[in-house]
Parts: sequence; structure tokens; C-alpha cells
Amino acid sequence: MWKLIYERKFFNLISDPKPQIIVTHKFTNRRVAVFVDEGKYDWEQMAWLIPFMNTPHGRFNGQWLRLWRGTQMFTLPKEDLIGGLLEIKPRSFIDKLHVRVYESFLNDELKIS
Repeated sequence: MWKLIYERKFFNLISDPKPQIIVTHKFTNRRVAVFVDEGKYDWEQMAWLIPFMNTPHGRFNGQWLRLWRGTQMFTLPKEDLIGGLLEIKPRSFIDKLHVRVYESFLNDELKIS
């Protein structure tokens, strides 16, 4: 049901400038699951999920979604996945982060043609 499309561990995220976590993928389904874990914080919001698209006039962000510790499933609008880019923006106090992004491979009504 799920296909892993991105996995990476990040360390020293408090450095300046803060590194960007950008997932590039040609999405075929609107269902996306994101796993984030840091290890220390159980109850805190860990990061933001920001679908975006680069246009000739600059960057266009979609709706920002909160990422908590663990795995969350999102059904994103087609418009947010046209650019094929997702940014995971950690909170300012997070110094390390483990990120996994999954995409559903079901042929259902959420499939992008």
C-alpha cells in the first residue's frame, strides 16, 4: 500500500544557515505519509510539511501542515503536488531529525493522472 520515496537522517540542524530538507518526486497519488522522529520530544510539533512549486515569478507555497512525532497521513490537493516538491521545515529548537516520506501506490480515486 505504501512505497518509500525518501529517507534521511539530519544532524546539526541548529547551524546557520539552517539546511533545507526538500523532497523531489513525481507524485502519482495524492495520499502521502510522513514519518518524523527526533528522539527527545514526545509531545511537540517537530516540523512543517510545505508542498511548493517553483514558478518563473518565484516560489509558490501550498498549505503548511504540522508534523508531529511519528507517522501522519495526508491527502494533498492535486494543485500542491504539481511541482513535485515537498519541504520539511524543522522547528527552530530541533537539532536532529529522521525523516521518511511514503506515497500510496493504490489505483483509487486519489490517483493523479
